[in-house]
Amino acid sequence: MNIKEIESLSENDVQTMEHAKYLIKGYSVYLVDLGEYFGYSALVFYNNHQIKYANDYQLHHPAKSVEELKDFYLKNLESHLFTEDEICEPLKDYNDYRNKRDFLINLYALQTDYISYYAYCKTEEERQSILKQIKNMYRNEVGKCWMSDKDFIDKHHSLWRTLSERNKTAMENYDYCKSAFLYEMFNHEYGINWQADWDVLNCFTRVEYKDSDSTAKYLERTNFSDIQKKAYFDAKIDYFKEASL
Repeated sequence: MNIKEIESLSENDVQTMEHAKYLIKGYSVYLVDLGEYFGYSALVFYNNHQIKYANDYQLHHPAKSVEELKDFYLKNLESHLFTEDEICEPLKDYNDYRNKRDFLINLYALQTDYISYYAYCKTEEERQSILKQIKNMYRNEVGKCWMSDKDFIDKHHSLWRTLSERNKTAMENYDYCKSAFLYEMFNHEYGINWQADWDVLNCFTRVEYKDSDSTAKYLERTNFSDIQKKAYFDAKIDYFKEASL
């Protein structure tokens, strides 16, 4: 099977294969052997739709045994799939926020019918077909797609606003801020990045780029509180300590 064939499988298709099934937060997780190339894999379904971007494949973890993969898949999905109630809970840490943000952007909309903003059209005929289908549909800006279900979109956007508010509240906490800044510093290779402060700060706010500006000058152009500015400087110190190890 190639990836397109795998992602076109229905839940009924997977149930006819030899499999083990687990429930994680209402999501059905099927562990199946997809053959020589993709191997022992996890396929995720919800509401009779394949949540294809939550799938994981042995292809990506060649050093792990089948037993190791089983535990790995289930543990990983436990931290990347969420109920709506969990999305609305206070954030545990910045990693919790990133996982919930990615879930809402990349996975939540897959539980219902949609047409992606990025739908690939090989021909003009295919493009015209999509234009015709979306004519009476609604835009879902969080899921980056068109949908017919306006109530679903409203719920999706409401969850996004709630998560954003939870993050805004958490960013008032020094430890949360510091861990968030430190993560993005490593993510943007702060120590070798000529526009490091601009890249990192733009993960949290919007600042104008100026080539020769110091960290202090960049922070002056943010709306950060004194606690957030201190957290940023302290994260920078910790970054260089850890990067030099």
